[in-house]
Parts: sequence; C-alpha cells; structure tokens
Amino acid sequence: METFSQTHPVTNIGTTAPENQKACEKIVMILDGEYDLACKGHLRSDLQRLTNVQDVVVDFTDVTYIDSTAVVELLRMHRIRESKGYKRETIVVQNPNIKKLFTLLNLQQVFSLVNDLGHVVEKNEEPIGLDYTARHASCGHHASPRTAKT
Repeated sequence: METFSQTHPVTNIGTTAPENQKACEKIVMILDGEYDLACKGHLRSDLQRLTNVQDVVVDFTDVTYIDSTAVVELLRMHRIRESKGYKRETIVVQNPNIKKLFTLLNLQQVFSLVNDLGHVVEKNEEPIGLDYTARHASCGHHASPRTAKT
C-alpha cells in the first residue's frame, strides 16, 4: 500500500518560520493526542504557523480528545486567515466524539469537515507542505507521526 508521502510531492515544514511558508500553496498539519487547556499555548503556536498559507488542512484523525480551548484556537486561526482573504480551512475528523462536538457547535459553517485526508489531497497535486506538529511533555503528548494513506 502506498503512503501519502510516496504518492504526493511533500515538503516538511515542521520547523519552518512562517515567512518561509508562503512558498507552499497548501499545508497539511497532522495532529495527534489530546488538546485541552494545558496545551493552549502550544496549539496556538502550531496553528499560528498556518495563518500565512493559502490552503490549510488540519488532520485530526489521530486526535482522541479536544475541549473548548482547542475549538477557540481553531476559530482564532480561522479569523486571522479569513481577514487575509484565504479560503476556509479543511479539518479531517474521524473520531465520533469530536465530530459530534463540531456538529453541536455548527462548525461545518466555519470549516470544511471531511472524513479522510485523501478527500482533500489528490495524488497528482502540486507540492504541499506536511507538518507533524511538535509534541510537548507538558501536554502529555508524544510524537507519533503517521503516514497518511490515500
């Protein structure tokens, strides 16, 4: 089975400064673990890196829990990007509890919600940036990057 990085031209932007990200038309940020109040600063910093990118995908496939803090940070990123005229963000959500939260909050009106990363990234697409967010011990997260399959 082919992995995402084998079928797509990918640039790893994990530590790229925001001003250097303008070269990428699309960034896929892959998150995992739990996001709550303890992670607010780290999540804000991670999402801030996406505010100068035309097309943003945030992959929540491996996220097991979020609270309102994470939602607020997503909305903050959206407001910044929207003020710059960028298209709305796509969020990949598979966890039924997170889907339910997004539905209850009517977030499908703000973000484009999809079930699978393959629905947003085509095999012959232009190069994209792939960003496995850094994990921080204070949040109880550990890096466990996965390869997305399409």
